[in-house]
Amino acid sequence: MSDKEFEKYETMFRQVHKELKEGKRRLAEFNNTETNLIEGKFYLVDGLLAYLEVSKAEKILKENTSGDRVRLEGRTVTIFENGTKSNMLFRSLGKAILKNGKLITDTAENIEDELWKNAGIVSEEDVKSGWIYILKSKSRNSEISSLKDLYKIGFSTSNVSDRIKNASKEATYLFADVDMVATYKCYNLNTQNFESLLHRFLENAV
Repeated sequence: MSDKEFEKYETMFRQVHKELKEGKRRLAEFNNTETNLIEGKFYLVDGLLAYLEVSKAEKILKENTSGDRVRLEGRTVTIFENGTKSNMLFRSLGKAILKNGKLITDTAENIEDELWKNAGIVSEEDVKSGWIYILKSKSRNSEISSLKDLYKIGFSTSNVSDRIKNASKEATYLFADVDMVATYKCYNLNTQNFESLLHRFLENAV
């Protein structure tokens, strides 16, 4: 890539570095290629910032001994902050980030825009990201049961019923069973970005 071609990307990378230093963005765990690897997002790969400019990944039916499975396959256009442009495979990029990288969250403003974009519209092309859940503790501890407005609000990439089946053994649920107040299925979400926005919203509500 020529210096002239790289100029616009260099400006973007500098802005991301600035926003990381200011706390507007943060480094987060990258744990699922299909839900975390999204066109237009930034990542840290082997110590370098990377921008996934284009993803040509498509749903492909893969046959294996454990059963058929649909997964995303295809090439990408990925720009690195050292001026390198790569057409690496979607899954290869995901593996590289899983091995030695991080997801870079969006700014709060960008996350809000993403959440409201096409809100309420679901098509066959949409990818299920997980569930928002609202839970209420069934703890018999008087210090907890006396808090009538105490709820746990969170996000799970797995089915909520499966997530809470061992609630009485987990500290995050105060070692008590819980009532499921409500769940909301989510599509096309960058899960780390969403959790970041949810935490910021709840912090401001306290």
